[in-house]
Amino acid sequence: GMADVHGIEHVTQEEREWLATQLTILLTTSPVPFNPSTRLLQEVLLSGSLIPGLIQCSKVIVCDGVRDGGDQDNFRRGYVTRASLSKYNAFKKNLRELAEGVQPGLGVHPEHEPSPFVGAEILELEEHHGFAHAVRRGLELVRTPLVMIIQHDRGFVRGFNALPVVRTMLAKPSSYNYVALPTSSMRDYRNFVSSKYQLHVQTVEEAGGLRMVQMVQYFDSTHFASTKWYRDTVFCPGGNFVRPKGQAKRSMFIEDKFGQEQLAELREKGLEDAFGKYSTWLLDIFDGQPAAGHIDGRDNRLQEANYYKYKFTKADAYSQEDLEFVGEQKSPAAPEEDDARAV
Repeated sequence: GMADVHGIEHVTQEEREWLATQLTILLTTSPVPFNPSTRLLQEVLLSGSLIPGLIQCSKVIVCDGVRDGGDQDNFRRGYVTRASLSKYNAFKKNLRELAEGVQPGLGVHPEHEPSPFVGAEILELEEHHGFAHAVRRGLELVRTPLVMIIQHDRGFVRGFNALPVVRTMLAKPSSYNYVALPTSSMRDYRNFVSSKYQLHVQTVEEAGGLRMVQMVQYFDSTHFASTKWYRDTVFCPGGNFVRPKGQAKRSMFIEDKFGQEQLAELREKGLEDAFGKYSTWLLDIFDGQPAAGHIDGRDNRLQEANYYKYKFTKADAYSQEDLEFVGEQKSPAAPEEDDARAV
């Protein structure tokens, strides 16, 4: 029988190796206050060890370019000062050295486990692209049918077996284009959508204990997706992000453009008629708990060697108890919108 989505103890080495032939991790990053440290990115990727086989998959890391901010940083819009630029350049050098295995990297047992960054493909964009176009460029390097999109400040907070998700997406490619991991803001998604938009989403069950709920709007947060769907639908020529001549439009976030148009279309035409083009789903196997969480890129505690946002980076075992989510602390200075929009 097929492994259950909750059965993380029984994933075999063969299954892990198979997963790596089907799925690529695409991680986007851009300047944050405590570059040149790679700590934030390492925490995010290491948290993926909650999901058996995930961090053994190929990785593409896209480093966005920047714009000249004069004497004022505005990281969200890609503007940096000269000082921040030199810190970001040093960060990219550290990242390349992690990927080349020159720097050891954090890890549970670094002495006999290589850093998951080793072998990652790093794409350094010359110009500022924003999240949407960073993803579009990163996809050029993806050679697997599925991709997992992760932003540099979103860690995993609950383990699960990804194999049923991946197998279902491959077996029914047009039915499942996108499967998001729930965040704390999606806690009561079905009721939220029903009261806010008067749309009544369906729940489906697939093999391996997989439950998913229709999503009425693409979100930028951590998700599995079909590489082909991204290329043909999200980034279709002449669409939101690529003008017919092929130049990029400056839409920074996919959820602001594609996601908004999706929601408008579904509200106008109804789920029955319009959902198929999108086929975006929310993984509903966590009893309403979040599976992905936010690490505040401005939290100065991350600079302390012994401060871990999540426990996994110093846990000796990847057991569920060790890995319970350590609360979503927000630094008081962080405005809510930045939270949702960090690239």
